[in-house]
Amino acid sequence: MNMMAKPELLHSIEVARLESQVAALADDLVALSDPTDTMSVIANNSIRIIYVGRGSESIALSLSDKFSDETRIAYQADVVARLGKIKKYILEELAA
Repeated sequence: MNMMAKPELLHSIEVARLESQVAALADDLVALSDPTDTMSVIANNSIRIIYVGRGSESIALSLSDKFSDETRIAYQADVVARLGKIKKYILEELAA
């Protein structure tokens, strides 16, 4: 029996792992919302982050299955990094 996993299976697992990380980070940002500083709202596969008095940004939380697994992995990794930086910023502001 061949114990080597097919690359497609490994890619699918990685996509699922990253999507889980994105969802957890997005939920963390919503939980950290403060109407006097930073508000985060999840709707329609995106998160909108409002920096009160400073602007806002919207980030799609995932790409559709129409994209290749490799593209979805790269995108999800970028989203994990971006949401992680935003979370770090919010936590630093709370500690200040």
